[in-house]
Amino acid sequence: MKRIFFITLMIGALMLAPAAANSSLDQDVTVKVGLLTPQTGGLSAYSGGFEKAAALAVSDLNNDSAFDGYTFELSVYDTATTPEGSSAAMTAAVDAGVHYVVGAAGSSNTMAAAAVAVEAGVPMISYASTSPAITLFDDHKVAGDEGYLWRTPPSDALQGKVLADLANAAGVTKMVVVALDNAYGTGLANSTKDNFEATSGNSATIVTYAETQTDFATTVQTVLAEEPGVVVAISYATDGSLFFVELDAQGYTGKVIGADGVADEGIFSESTGTADAMEGFVLVKPSAAAADSVTAFQEAYKAAYPDASGDIYTGETYDAVKAGALAVKAGASTDGDKIIANLGAVSFDGATGSIGFDENGDSTAGFYQVSKVASGAISAVATWTSAGLSWSDADFQSSWEASSSSGLPFPGAGFIFSLFAVAILARRKFN
Repeated sequence: MKRIFFITLMIGALMLAPAAANSSLDQDVTVKVGLLTPQTGGLSAYSGGFEKAAALAVSDLNNDSAFDGYTFELSVYDTATTPEGSSAAMTAAVDAGVHYVVGAAGSSNTMAAAAVAVEAGVPMISYASTSPAITLFDDHKVAGDEGYLWRTPPSDALQGKVLADLANAAGVTKMVVVALDNAYGTGLANSTKDNFEATSGNSATIVTYAETQTDFATTVQTVLAEEPGVVVAISYATDGSLFFVELDAQGYTGKVIGADGVADEGIFSESTGTADAMEGFVLVKPSAAAADSVTAFQEAYKAAYPDASGDIYTGETYDAVKAGALAVKAGASTDGDKIIANLGAVSFDGATGSIGFDENGDSTAGFYQVSKVASGAISAVATWTSAGLSWSDADFQSSWEASSSSGLPFPGAGFIFSLFAVAILARRKFN
């Protein structure tokens, strides 16, 4: 019995060894990083980039002498681009003993996962969740703690200003915002509408649709009935491609601005005819100002993945992994409460520029890239900062700022009614 008891104690001591290493560098510390990514579902076109960026970040950390004594391990969990899938993915990550999680993509998915993370005391740093609702999300496990939900991209409170500024630059007087009916879609839609109406004095209408919707004929009819000067699309890749193809099929030729959820070439492979349907579109996504650290990441990413196409939120993913690592190092601990206590002070030059967090765990960044779609490719035409738009393509700027019509395939209902009324009056006059 004594021997069995001694063996049991030894086993218990071995099981506790990693926990002791969490708060000391007397021996090497293994840091388990979880990546929540949409390998399936509406954002699956972008998952490959997220996974590559996270793997590159972990590789760089393990080869960085500044992190001697730490070994970083990456585990990947599929969210299925749904809140339910994200909650299940976070549960699996917690059960696997991850120390911090990078993800998720999609604001409603991130908040669903965060509910599990907070309860388990596991920090989350999202790389692609931008809804203003995340700022208000209650991510505190204990009153007064720093909160367990953080993010590297800026809030859509800013992206709404970018979309409104682009519409104003086009001189349109009527905007229709088509948006997913979820936290990301409605949050950005309201931000865009409010900014456009406040700055232009004109009106904007929001048309929402369900995440599971696949037939957009009626949605497009509703949009065209509004006679928009510009359509702003706040969608994911799968649903966005279907909407754009239907919009083209019904003959719309006016201006379209796509938000970050569709601002990557991965969307072109989602459904037949997407690239052609998106010809001439303007797309917006968070980006980075020119900096040595940004160039270094872009070159390293290209070297590691020479055949990779598209890069949406890859820099933000890389920075999220590194931010968590710096917080672990600062506290010399993988305990969740120690990590969040140090995340607020994290500041470094990263893949997307100067990285830091405000008191809500939001990114302090505010730089956007504006691109055009031409011949099946996406290329930059402008940037946006708090100072406004700065165009780099003068020819495209001229075409964008030219007078804008409704883009309808036929005269608007109001115009038709006017012609009909004139015809009746003329007939009465000459009869």
